[in-house]
Amino acid sequence: MGKNLFALRIASILVVSFLFCQISRASDPVSYFDGFETTLNPFWTPYEQNGTVVCPSPSQVYSGTAALLIQGTGDGQKYVWVNHDFENPQYGNVTVWVYDSMEYIYFYLLLHSQDNTDTSIGTQDWDGSDYYYGTKSGSGKSTVPRSVGWHKWEINSTVNAIVLTVDGQTIYSGPGGQAFNGIKISVSGPGGGSISFDDFSFVAAQLPPAVVTASASNLV
Repeated sequence: MGKNLFALRIASILVVSFLFCQISRASDPVSYFDGFETTLNPFWTPYEQNGTVVCPSPSQVYSGTAALLIQGTGDGQKYVWVNHDFENPQYGNVTVWVYDSMEYIYFYLLLHSQDNTDTSIGTQDWDGSDYYYGTKSGSGKSTVPRSVGWHKWEINSTVNAIVLTVDGQTIYSGPGGQAFNGIKISVSGPGGGSISFDDFSFVAAQLPPAVVTASASNLV
């Protein structure tokens, strides 16, 4: 009888732990793809200061018939972006195709963390030579040259490592363990210009199973 009660309580703990784990992650997508073929999906929240978010836009397209166009307009500092905030901290793989027209403006793919640090791939408006990266461990200039045309930016963030690539070339590789709470596709700066983005994807990393602990008093 004692063994049966012990087993029942263990099973109850496992079930409750499993359900809690599932509920805590249920509000966030396991994966998301956006080809920006229609009106901006509610997945994204746009922000426009001295600029506009245009979706769908046929001006520059990587695949399909449309893309996301973020443009800085007017005078003054531009802050224009689309972002998504997760309910729970995430690890995973994030990619987007970017059309670099060598505009005099900053544009970035950023993963934002609760400690206000970003993991990013992007450009500097004052340097048209190479792409730049930023991480919690530091930031710098890559050795991948900028050029007019479509380029694939990819950030792979896991518990063990963070790897950033441009067109398949690694521009940063370092320790992981920094979960992110948001994704932002951003254009900013005092200059002007329009940047097209297409075929965005997010795939959540498989998280380790929930750790089940029980005190001795729960098992008798």
